[in-house]
Formats: sequence, structure tokens, C-alpha cells
Amino acid sequence: MLPQDSERYVVVTDGAYGDEHLRIVDTQAADPSQPIVANVDYERTSSDARAPALFYGLALTADGSRIYVSDGGYDPSTDPDRHKHYNLVELFDLAGSPPQLVPRA
Repeated sequence: MLPQDSERYVVVTDGAYGDEHLRIVDTQAADPSQPIVANVDYERTSSDARAPALFYGLALTADGSRIYVSDGGYDPSTDPDRHKHYNLVELFDLAGSPPQLVPRA
């Protein structure tokens, strides 16, 4: 839960096979059929290990201003040396009301 607006919002990822999503959900949405207030798509374009994916988790700063998202299966390196491979951690600012996911460099 995000500390903004009395913990009204939660950040979730489905970590599913196929297309995946990082979302902010309003737990008190005026229209319960439309609770998503922010969304980042991770479209599955291939079964290649270099395709972005969400598998390993989320970490929220104590003040709720940023979230770290692990791209669990995402290894953009094509180098045959296994020591040069890595996974990415993305950083998003959470800004506004309702909070939005703003990517940071």
C-alpha cells in the first residue's frame, strides 16, 4: 500500500506469463470496474530471455515516493561471457493524486 491518501492505493504486478503489467490500483475507486489509475505494460514480444519481464519483486521507499521494480528475466546482454550478463532494476517516481508511475533514468 502507498502511504498517500490514507493508503488508498496499492502497487501490483501480475508477474504472469505473456503480457505483464505494473499497476497502481485504487482500492476505493468510484467505479469498481475501473480501479487502475496507472499502468506500465511489459508486452511479451518473444520467449527470448532478453524480453522485459516482471518476476522478482517490488520495493517501495518508506515515504512512498519511489518504487524499484526488478526485471527478473530481462537480460539485454548478448555477450557469450556469462559474467557480463545482468538483470535490470527499474526506478519509478510516484507522483500526483492519484499517483502515477513516472520512469526515472
